[in-house]
Amino acid sequence: MKVLGIYIAPSRAACMVARTETQAIPGGGFEGDRYCNPSGLRALRNVVTGAGKLRGATFIAAEHIGLANSWLQGNGHPTFTAAETRRNILLSGFTDFSSLIGEEFWCGQAKFRGVELADPCTRPSRLAGNKFGFAEAFDGRGGLRAEILIGGSIKLHSPFQF
Repeated sequence: MKVLGIYIAPSRAACMVARTETQAIPGGGFEGDRYCNPSGLRALRNVVTGAGKLRGATFIAAEHIGLANSWLQGNGHPTFTAAETRRNILLSGFTDFSSLIGEEFWCGQAKFRGVELADPCTRPSRLAGNKFGFAEAFDGRGGLRAEILIGGSIKLHSPFQF
């Protein structure tokens, strides 16, 4: 289980940019990402009170992207790249995100707690040029939202362990 991709967006509607390394920042998100700068802070919510959704750290499985894209192709629709999913960390070798809700895990040098499944919405479709079907194709495959407990570096090919 390892990191295959790292993506950040400097502002809310900006395209996700691939990185080879990032810093996870407790209480914020990933260095340089929209949810870790003053313009994106309004989107972060308190996990304890449940007000809104925590969006500072999101994970998705390469295997889930493959399944979603197969469904899209089979129905004659364009596919989505990992960056177009709007998730920060692309993993390989792990797909059971529901088992991580409430659990602690490590990705690179950073420690996380799984908060909730990242249910797909229509925003990635809109930001990818109005492609059809993100919410439909990624239903049950949208990934995980997580809280950063201990900050640290995450690089391409970093281990993912729990």
